[in-house]
Amino acid sequence: MQENIIPENIVFNNCYSGTEFENKTVDFLRLAGLRANRVNKANDGGIDIEATVNIQGVEYPYYIQCKYYNKPLGKGPIQEVYSGVAFYDNIGKPVVITNNEVIFNARTYAKKLGVEIIADSEWDEMKDACNSKKARYQHTGLLGIVILSAIKNTEYAKEL
Repeated sequence: MQENIIPENIVFNNCYSGTEFENKTVDFLRLAGLRANRVNKANDGGIDIEATVNIQGVEYPYYIQCKYYNKPLGKGPIQEVYSGVAFYDNIGKPVVITNNEVIFNARTYAKKLGVEIIADSEWDEMKDACNSKKARYQHTGLLGIVILSAIKNTEYAKEL
């Protein structure tokens, strides 16, 4: 039986710090088939994790800002990852990953800037996809890649 890529404790549970959340996020991304590493804090430019996936011989880079918060996420981390991608010469897709919800204005802002968000509702959707082996919605970006690795559906892959 294939290991479920989203065990209940991979990101949310048992984190005691932002650093631990980043480490668990790296582990999660690796389980989903990406190459992922934490960025050196001395010169991260607003990026916590660099991740890449190879799809049909093409490398897709993602630059990720992780936020382990006990309150809803605002615009700050979106601005950080957006400028961080510019720091890395705009060669990757900016993503914010958080354990919490994201306020409406921040989601709107992220969408306008092209920043992908993986937060509470996206985690719920990923867990549902893992359990049912079906996706409720068609996604692109990092979320789509993770869901694809969970459901292994060729039709979903074609759309991705």
